[in-house]
Amino acid sequence: MKRRNFFRTVLVGGVGMVTAPIIKAAPSVNQFPTKPETNIAAAQAIPRTANSMPGKFPGQVVKVNHSNSIVEGKPSESAAYDMLKEGMLNLTGETDLKKAWSHFVSEDDIIGLKVNPIGGKLLSTSHAVTIHCKTVGRGGNIQK
Repeated sequence: MKRRNFFRTVLVGGVGMVTAPIIKAAPSVNQFPTKPETNIAAAQAIPRTANSMPGKFPGQVVKVNHSNSIVEGKPSESAAYDMLKEGMLNLTGETDLKKAWSHFVSEDDIIGLKVNPIGGKLLSTSHAVTIHCKTVGRGGNIQK
């Protein structure tokens, strides 16, 4: 036997002897805890309404383009409003913007917008879009 092979054999055997008690003490792979209980049955017991998920327009996508949406490298607020309006009207099939929004919110709803401020210039929520998503007072009037 060559000297290198001898030391390799002794090393592997020694490592095996040291790790054997640790391996035996480790829990078996087949010992999984019992499945936790879920609330799926309770959720299914709640009657569905027109406003239940997945919503009134499940899986529908509205694509809106505007040739002047970016002006001098910045989003245009007027183009953002036009695109938001067109998208809402196309999605809902309404001709009035207030009626289109009423598919999603009522006059008594208070709406909060979650703005992403940490995504950098390309991924952050645009001020041009959020400024047109606010409702003014009770009555759901969309302000331009």
